[in-house]
Amino acid sequence: MCIRDSAQAAQHMAESGDWVTLQVNGIRYLEKPPLPYWLDAAAYRVFGQNVFATHLPNALALLGCAWIGWLWAGRAWGRRAGLYAALGVLTSIGPFLFTRFAIPEALLSLLLLAALYCLLTGFETSGSARFYGMWAALALAVLTKGLIAPIFFGAAAIPLLLLSGQWRRDVYKRQDFQSSVAGHHLRIQIWNVKIVEHLTIGDTFFSLR
Repeated sequence: MCIRDSAQAAQHMAESGDWVTLQVNGIRYLEKPPLPYWLDAAAYRVFGQNVFATHLPNALALLGCAWIGWLWAGRAWGRRAGLYAALGVLTSIGPFLFTRFAIPEALLSLLLLAALYCLLTGFETSGSARFYGMWAALALAVLTKGLIAPIFFGAAAIPLLLLSGQWRRDVYKRQDFQSSVAGHHLRIQIWNVKIVEHLTIGDTFFSLR
């Protein structure tokens, strides 16, 4: 979907109040998850329908990535390393190029970074809030990019847990980690129910694209 179609879908949401079904030129468009369009539509409601509002969610997502980089590197190697990590994110060529288009990669990166950060720091703390935050971030990532999001997360998290031994040492023992899995699936199923209410034969939603 090009930036014009993306803006039209968000514009329809903002004007019609239908926050469930994407429409482009009057045609229902259910192949893309809704979260990026929700954010654009909310920005249109607040700032009006303009270029600033269209690019604002991506810009904030990139700032969020820099913030997590600052937290993560600062936690491991100190404040100076955190500053360099944040600057590295903000001055990289990839974020500069991809945030010029209405694509959800910046938001997806933020949510996957947040999920991984919550996972790793959750094993270092005694509370369960970090694990619930991890699953919440993953649920939002699914609503951003579809079912490919947990695949990306698992490709990074599972080898780490296996190689470090935390899979047997922590995952099986922590009830808060296991119970938070149910919360993740509940969030996804709530959205699936909403979509099914608007579906007709031949419509599709989640895909691996």
